Amino acid sequence: MQTGSAVPCGRSCVSVGPVGRLLDASGSQEPGFMWGHNHWIGSEKGCESTRTPLSITLSDRYRRNMKRNLVSALAPFELDYRIVFAKHQSAWQVDVKFQSENILHIGVCIPRSCTNDELHNLTARYFDENLVLAQDIYEFKPNVLHVKNTTLDRAFWSKPSVFIIGVSLAFTLLMIYLAHCREQRLMEEKNNNHMDGIAGASSAAVRTEGGSDLADATTFTERVIDSFNLRKNLNTIFRTDSGPQSLPVICGMKSICCFLILCFHMQWYTFYTVHNPSVMLHYAEQIRFQLVSNAPLLVDVFFAISGFLLSYNFIRNRSKVQEVKANTVWENGKLYGKMLLHRYLRLSPMYLFVTVLGELTHSYIVETSKFWVHERSDLGCQRYWWRNLFYIQNLYPVDDFCLTWTWSLACEMQYYMLFTVLLFVYAKSAKFGKKVFGAFAIGTLLFNIALTLNHRFIPSYDVLYNTGDALYTAPWSRVSPYVVGVYFGWLMASSRDKFTITQNQYRWYWLLACFCVIFSMHSTIKRNFPFPIASTVMVAVRWLISWAACWVILATGCGYSNIVTRVLSSKFFVHINKLTYGIYLLNPLIIIVTFGVSDSSVHADPIPAIVMAFGVTLLSYMAAIVFSACFEIPYCRISSEILKLNRKVPPTIPQPAPTKATDSTHHPPPLVHPVSIESERKIQ
Repeated sequence: MQTGSAVPCGRSCVSVGPVGRLLDASGSQEPGFMWGHNHWIGSEKGCESTRTPLSITLSDRYRRNMKRNLVSALAPFELDYRIVFAKHQSAWQVDVKFQSENILHIGVCIPRSCTNDELHNLTARYFDENLVLAQDIYEFKPNVLHVKNTTLDRAFWSKPSVFIIGVSLAFTLLMIYLAHCREQRLMEEKNNNHMDGIAGASSAAVRTEGGSDLADATTFTERVIDSFNLRKNLNTIFRTDSGPQSLPVICGMKSICCFLILCFHMQWYTFYTVHNPSVMLHYAEQIRFQLVSNAPLLVDVFFAISGFLLSYNFIRNRSKVQEVKANTVWENGKLYGKMLLHRYLRLSPMYLFVTVLGELTHSYIVETSKFWVHERSDLGCQRYWWRNLFYIQNLYPVDDFCLTWTWSLACEMQYYMLFTVLLFVYAKSAKFGKKVFGAFAIGTLLFNIALTLNHRFIPSYDVLYNTGDALYTAPWSRVSPYVVGVYFGWLMASSRDKFTITQNQYRWYWLLACFCVIFSMHSTIKRNFPFPIASTVMVAVRWLISWAACWVILATGCGYSNIVTRVLSSKFFVHINKLTYGIYLLNPLIIIVTFGVSDSSVHADPIPAIVMAFGVTLLSYMAAIVFSACFEIPYCRISSEILKLNRKVPPTIPQPAPTKATDSTHHPPPLVHPVSIESERKIQ
């Protein structure tokens, strides 16, 4: 039946052969096949022009060397653009084993009456008869995998993710509107009080001076509504003042690392659209691009900072340490649950919203893109969304991930759970806690060395990609930087007043830290070391770059600074730091949409890639402002309000008011916890 039904479609295709624009819109072999050019896409817009002419206005003033009605001529019947995906096994193409599946993308402009099954059979027969010149040159016979339309199916709008996003947006907009109305009402009441109390202006001033943004909220519900006040949330994002006890050097470190990771994402999430992937890998191995190609190593800096802040904030909080020490096991279990709930509520709202948005985005790209999508996050989210909900997606294969870049958030949550328990043990018995931590650190080091040796690791891209499950996303393979951070946080909290070094020592330590960073980021210049050496270096650089980051924080916190730390502490980075969470979550989606809907494939070239990276950075920055103001800061404040519900505050002990720089709601997670530094020693 299929063979018989394919005959009319085949004859129609032949009869339209003289139409030049039809042939011009269909794909054909392009140069660069040996280096991975499998995109014979043609032009969808050119196919559309056969039924809807392009709006090109040409005057009669000039003589033109072109066919008459070349632009305005229409095909005798409706045509449609389709994409045929066919897998080949040519030995004349570099097989990089890196997101590459040797799949030809063939764009075809055919009569709309042809079904996808008919086109599948016609294309298969076409390849079987060796009618393509490239088959003889490159010695391959493609196997047709799939034929797709590039139009959006109506069923797309009935997806559960569309409903969830719609409800979330409606709820958020409603809360923002209620917060705005409440603010307007309070301002009107305050103005009326001023007008009515002119005679007692001094007393009125006393009454209104203490009024803060949320002081007028008398109930929990009102405080929840006020958390969605858009004006206050935007003020929080753009406020760059820091208190005398803050440590803004972390802001610069995180902001720069976030930008470099974004640049790496530009290469990773556009790889399926690149028609010279082998050349792209060639650029990635050049010394001048090592900061970008090795940017995944900077995730370890985030882990180290997170561990530093966790231990430092816990240990310096003497009242909490004493509370843990005095509590029973059951009471500490409840306290641990509250801390875990607080972190979950701060991290999850925007993360889960982006997860749903990511599923919808990937579904759209899979249906409409002209490219074979390698990472099917749409299927991963539909099948395994609950793994993201519980932060356990990194315990499973990367191919099953829902949004591959969220693995680090799962690691963050798991490390927080583990090391909070260790800190509770330390609070109960400092001596025993140190022994447990030391044994864990040594065991982690030895285990990671054995793990990398077992996988015969070398830093070539094919090995990096195919060992990602075991050596990159698994929590036990990335915990070392967190261990370093926890140690330095304990060191800062327990002996910050005893930390004294000379100016000469400081310079030597600073040079050592710079060497560690440079060595770590350029340790893959030679990627074919024997695997015992490469495995050892791989483990070492994670410890070295974590040590360098934590030492800079420790030294700066104890008053030692230089021009680099002052630049990292600038107000610009203080502002950007508040958006790093949103930028990290959103930039892959922006990259995937921007390149996935393109009418043509991408040519890997450093200069255009740099320009596009800055463009994606700007878009990510703007999107992060909106998402942080609407989906992050409100829930951080609500989380704080929930913890205050059953909190018992001793009435006889006055509590000092926190400075703006130490207000945790101003620095949403991950890795954005307040840091207070009491030592102010500086080298003169």
